[in-house]
Amino acid sequence: MAFLTREDGVFTIPKAASARHTRENAGADKVALSAADIAQLDAAFPRGRRPAYLPMI
Repeated sequence: MAFLTREDGVFTIPKAASARHTRENAGADKVALSAADIAQLDAAFPRGRRPAYLPMI
């Protein structure tokens, strides 16, 4: 989630099936990604064309 919400104006609506998972999601704001981390994630999950609708993943 830290990767997804690293830019201003972006938020996520996470799903959690347990209290533990909810706590893990809540801790995402404490994760610090380095420039190398972001570059590696961007390479693994490149942004595609902006969809005309909001996708559900």
